[in-house]
Amino acid sequence: MDSVSEADFHITTFTTTNSSSGIDYGGSEEVFSSDIDDWISNNDTGLNCTHHEFSSSDIEFVFHGVGISFLTLFGIPANILSVIVLKSPQMKSSLTTLLLGLTISDMFVISTSLLIFSFPAIFEYVKIFPMYVAIIHPSILPWLLPIALIGNYLIS
Repeated sequence: MDSVSEADFHITTFTTTNSSSGIDYGGSEEVFSSDIDDWISNNDTGLNCTHHEFSSSDIEFVFHGVGISFLTLFGIPANILSVIVLKSPQMKSSLTTLLLGLTISDMFVISTSLLIFSFPAIFEYVKIFPMYVAIIHPSILPWLLPIALIGNYLIS
């Protein structure tokens, strides 16, 4: 008989619930990992196992496409309001001038990151406007990247 080490088996506990109401019936069963496939095929009583895999294009779309667009949607108007407030006659100091420069450089960073990262991620994921990804983005990138880096340098 083959010797089986203790590391070859793992005990897993499954609890069955009614998937429509979410009620736990209190029944649980312990099975060895080698018997899990048999247990699942014989005890199909509300055991819901789902496995989602996210590709890199999904993650890029969420963070670069949606995230940066969301920040731009609120960042540009907020920076415009900051410029309006900081340019008022009551706000005349050296600190105001520094904050005004920070606000303007932040607008450069936000707007260039929208063009560099967000638009390509959205257009590739949704499969619209392929001309931007193929022609426009590569041709404007050498001009936008230095502007973004200068704005980022001024912020930090």
